[in-house]
Amino acid sequence: MSDLLWLNVLAFLFLAWTSFLSQKAGSPRIPFKGLSKIQLGFFIAGLFVCVLALGILLWKAPGIFLSVYLKTTFSLLIAAHAWWFSSGKSRRIRVAALVLALAVILWRLSLPSAFSHNLFIASALVWIGPFLAKQNLLTRKRFFMLSAFLFFYDLAFVWLTPAASNLDISTQAIGFPFALVTWKISLGTGDLLWSSFLVSIVKTRQSRLLLAAVLVFSNVAILSWLFPRGAPFAFPLLVLWIPLGMLFLWATKA
Repeated sequence: MSDLLWLNVLAFLFLAWTSFLSQKAGSPRIPFKGLSKIQLGFFIAGLFVCVLALGILLWKAPGIFLSVYLKTTFSLLIAAHAWWFSSGKSRRIRVAALVLALAVILWRLSLPSAFSHNLFIASALVWIGPFLAKQNLLTRKRFFMLSAFLFFYDLAFVWLTPAASNLDISTQAIGFPFALVTWKISLGTGDLLWSSFLVSIVKTRQSRLLLAAVLVFSNVAILSWLFPRGAPFAFPLLVLWIPLGMLFLWATKA
């Protein structure tokens, strides 16, 4: 039970961090607002190709190559996070942000542990939702379309195919779990990204924090119910979170 509570404390802190970035981060310098629909289509298609390529690598790539690729990709995401958050601020803050990012990266690479890994994963992913929302790339309509796709994708990924177990085996073999982790359970990067996107499109800080609490409580409730019954470890969390998130947006007009 301590693992369950600790994992969900981490999940709440991740979403609270997302809320902070949605509220506080300065305007990014990349002018996505001027993109035409064709350019935006190419941008989204490029993201899809990157995700597809990652899936192929996770399935087929040799362990050493996969380890280097994942660590490099997440390190670059952390550096981009520091650059974006500090953009428009003083030189001292920009330097401090980059030094902090470098410290997180070196800590994970040189002294791997559950704590350094979780910080590494969270730092790489937490800014993406707020960044896309501030660029108007993540709108409610696009979020709803993405959620509809991910609902069925997560169901198939976890329960209808061996993809989830294969991913877990591949990433555990290289010592790089694709998730926030505790001793026995984990919260996948897909769940983290979707929940970050959801929080990022909510308008007020109070609503964002309430939403984070609702998502975390629902995860505690479902896992508390499953574990005593000896249920399989893998559960398609987005199958629970997506309807719950849509209901929250409808009920609160957030």
